[in-house]
Amino acid sequence: MEHQDLLVIFAEIAAAFVGFSMIVGALGRQTQHSKLRRKFMADVALIGFFVLGGSLLPIVLHANGMNLADIWRVSSLLLLIMWVTGYVMYLRALHRFQIPLLAVPLLPKAFVISGPVIVLIGNALLVWNVLLGGTGVAGRYLGALLILLLIATFLFLSGGFGDDEPD
Repeated sequence: MEHQDLLVIFAEIAAAFVGFSMIVGALGRQTQHSKLRRKFMADVALIGFFVLGGSLLPIVLHANGMNLADIWRVSSLLLLIMWVTGYVMYLRALHRFQIPLLAVPLLPKAFVISGPVIVLIGNALLVWNVLLGGTGVAGRYLGALLILLLIATFLFLSGGFGDDEPD
């Protein structure tokens, strides 16, 4: 199967994110935004699980004899469902914390504004795979996984080291 090595590397990175975010979330410093910091670390772990599952699923499906076109379509659909569910959970948490969407503490405004666009790009890649397939389907899937890893990286750095006041 194409890109299997890259999928395994993504799975390893995701597993590291899960572990480190749990440690940082449990041992992080206490500030006025401690609950939000822990939420960010939980989000990093959740995204890590999404990427871990999303990286291993195509390998498992291939090992069970599914054809490549169906592997990428099914994997894209499941990753899309997980991603949208996770994003809705994130937005609900902001509402629960009574935080205005454009004034999230610990996150620079540039990320708060560009974040939804980045999410839409990743989701569009997956929708493209589900609905149209075609050439480049594996690359689009890997691109979506990479976007998730980049979001996790940013949340990890913001939750672990971010300023208590927005820009």
